Amino acid sequence: MNALAPLTHALSTLSQADQAVAELKAVVGEGVNKATFLEIIRAARVASPDGKAWSHAKMNESVDRLIRKRVLSANGVVLPDWREPLTLSLVRRQGSAAVLAAIRKAAPKSSREASRPYYYYSPTGSAATDADLSRSVRLMALANDGAEVERLIGLAEESSARGAYEPALSALLLEGCPTDPEFIDGLSLGLRDRVAAGHLELLLDRGRGGAGADALVEAMADRDWDWAAAPRLDRALLRLDLLAERPDRARARLPRVRAYDPVTALAADAALIFLTDPRADSLPRFREALKQHRKAVGRRKITLPHEFGLYHLMALFAAGDAGLHAQRWRG
Repeated sequence: MNALAPLTHALSTLSQADQAVAELKAVVGEGVNKATFLEIIRAARVASPDGKAWSHAKMNESVDRLIRKRVLSANGVVLPDWREPLTLSLVRRQGSAAVLAAIRKAAPKSSREASRPYYYYSPTGSAATDADLSRSVRLMALANDGAEVERLIGLAEESSARGAYEPALSALLLEGCPTDPEFIDGLSLGLRDRVAAGHLELLLDRGRGGAGADALVEAMADRDWDWAAAPRLDRALLRLDLLAERPDRARARLPRVRAYDPVTALAADAALIFLTDPRADSLPRFREALKQHRKAVGRRKITLPHEFGLYHLMALFAAGDAGLHAQRWRG
């Protein structure tokens, strides 16, 4: 049975206006004040309960009703269980792409999206925690605008290159996109790869995703994808195969991943040697992977990303060579 079915059915108990407000709350997310949210309601051309123009009073009454029905929290944020069904309800409606574009236009913009004069200074803070940029990326992903999603992620990666290394940046910016397989299948090929891989990476790196993400991962792992159109997902599933102790499946992915991301393939190859053949020396492969990784990201004091850094450390300890002690703490 679909876990979202009870909530989807419960949507029918909301008035048309209240459901529309709840849907906007779901796709907009946090960090928007009441005045701005009222402008978003107007930009989305939501019909008010009395058919007249929206006002602060009407908006507040709608929000209060949604709080009483436990769709929103006390501070007016959509509760986690409601976020995906409300988002899907809006996205599946005819003309949703235009509505999502209008919402983005009315919502606050990140300074990373602004035009850059000759005296431009890069924004401070992490791109991964830029709520306004994340909202723009998510809205354009929901609208299935792959080109704009790529442009915005490119701006985030450009900003990140000047600051702290953020290996899961794309996944974090796309967090909040539905895990529903039907939604993901309906995306353009490149965007489908981004969103599907992002859900899996967040599950692997941060344990975030919930039951929907777990079911999606199971479906992705057993599905025969067009891997040429899904290189990011192939790479994420390679990591999952290693963690799940499926070496044969990991080896089958290596040639494809090597063509897209040779550094990850090299680190995975080293990890496979370490995990499956204790007598073999995996350290030369780990050292080469670390060398190539540092070269790729332009940083000297950095370890291998994700679980590969842990595998490398375990291999150093397993070697039992006092001469390698210094390598354990280099970063």
